[in-house]
Amino acid sequence: MTTISLYMFETFKKQKEVEESLNKISNEKYWIIAKSKQSEINGIFNIQLPLTQELRKVLEPWEIEKLKINGIEKIVRSVEFIIDFEKKVIVMFRGRDIITEELKRVLENVLATKIKELYLSYKALKEILEKYSLELRQAYFKYVNGFLFESYKGRFLERNQHFKNLLKEREKYLRVITIVPKIFPIINKQVTINGDKGTLKFSNGSEISKIEVKRIIDLILKCI
Repeated sequence: MTTISLYMFETFKKQKEVEESLNKISNEKYWIIAKSKQSEINGIFNIQLPLTQELRKVLEPWEIEKLKINGIEKIVRSVEFIIDFEKKVIVMFRGRDIITEELKRVLENVLATKIKELYLSYKALKEILEKYSLELRQAYFKYVNGFLFESYKGRFLERNQHFKNLLKEREKYLRVITIVPKIFPIINKQVTINGDKGTLKFSNGSEISKIEVKRIIDLILKCI
């Protein structure tokens, strides 16, 4: 399952200047070295940021002991980005955590701009559901600042009269939907869109391609 975090930004830097800056990144905490290459999609860059982390932060105790026997104290992981200069969107191939927050701060320095999370309102989620969904498989409602919630799962929930009535009554509490987008009718891939976190989770099928990610984000941007 692939998880993606979405961000928006404003910048007047040129693409070449940003790429040059990324290749010079240095961060004491994670030792970040960026390598970038222009994507096959015009205006988008795929960026690998290797992260050197303490073993205790990312592995189980038994895994740490096994590595330390071989003299390994740190491991290197990568986080991939797509920076779309036309849409002013950053796609981070990782769920939100302390690592993504640190990398967000690094990118703010590189782009010389403020980066903010791309959250989706209930109106945006409902529009995505009505215009771009082939099938609704899950809906999540959140009440009272997140202390109470309800979730519904099933095939073709949008055809269920009870659920349709519920959605009409409580649409402003809608926070998460899992749909099969109309752009994936044959391969039957589903995507979970979390409005509170501004994240996407893809499942059902092979690994998601950059073109597919771009198509999903394009339809989301039409609704915000």
